[in-house]
Amino acid sequence: MFIKRKAFLIVLLMVALLSGCAEAPEEIQLNANVSWDGKYLYIENNDDFAWDNANITLNEDFEYKTKFVAKGKTSLELVEFTKSNGERYNPDTTKIMKVMIYMPPTKERADGYWFGKAN
Repeated sequence: MFIKRKAFLIVLLMVALLSGCAEAPEEIQLNANVSWDGKYLYIENNDDFAWDNANITLNEDFEYKTKFVAKGKTSLELVEFTKSNGERYNPDTTKIMKVMIYMPPTKERADGYWFGKAN
């Protein structure tokens, strides 16, 4: 009986170790529509989950970090986007050429990305 228990525990330990060594899931292509009107950036999250700890970047320079982007449409004021030196995005002098949305990985899913232009 002691040997069976010991064998069972060894097998259980091996299964636990092997499942912990599983490959990380592939990155997620976020499903979004992005547009802007000169004052706001509009992001429509078309996925069936919120994007946790999202980092949104305009023109590779101006960033906005948020705890989440909910399902559906979200609007962000463009002047809230800043460079690392604190400079704010000025929609009167700068056109949005590129948008990147990054969602870091969680226990439930891989990291996610969206790249494109705002319509």
